[in-house]
Amino acid sequence: MGEHPRFWVSFGIMLLAFAFFTAMSVYMVTAAHAQQQAQCPIYQDLKKALLENANELPSGSGITAKGNAAVIVFASPGGATWTIAIIGADGRACPVASGENWLDVIPPKAPVPGERPA
Repeated sequence: MGEHPRFWVSFGIMLLAFAFFTAMSVYMVTAAHAQQQAQCPIYQDLKKALLENANELPSGSGITAKGNAAVIVFASPGGATWTIAIIGADGRACPVASGENWLDVIPPKAPVPGERPA
């Protein structure tokens, strides 16, 4: 070990740098996970909060093409406010958009064969 002291100093610095970056990576992943949990509560908790704070109720939903998530629209009566959330397979609901003046659109009826349009 005494033959190459510069090697061991460099090696020690590299080990310290590796330990530092490993610790920072773990911290960042943990912080991101904690932030996601705060922003993406369990669906029932989001549903309760939107009802209590904005008087919003579920008013529409659909399953994504891949089938791994659901999209749900919450709206207040009369559409004064609305929130759209994505619910993952883990049951967490992440709000992705919100706004005012929601308008429910009623899709047109499918034509009945042999019936004349009005």
